[in-house]
Amino acid sequence: WIDNMSTGLMTSTGTCDPTAKTFTFIGEYLDPMTGKPKQSKHVIKITSKDQHVMEMYEVGPDGKEFVSFEMTCTRK
Repeated sequence: WIDNMSTGLMTSTGTCDPTAKTFTFIGEYLDPMTGKPKQSKHVIKITSKDQHVMEMYEVGPDGKEFVSFEMTCTRK
């Protein structure tokens, strides 16, 4: 994952479930607030031939995973 909101870079590896049409990636990046490595999970679900949904998950201070980002891409 890379974007124009930061100078950080995340590398990820993952798996694909063709039956569920889902890609799951685990990545690691340097947390800009702490300077320490942090893991993130990304899940991409192909919901139709014209749409997919990407969710990013983080682990909060309480140790529980939560959705930190969701994006729906639709072909026009």
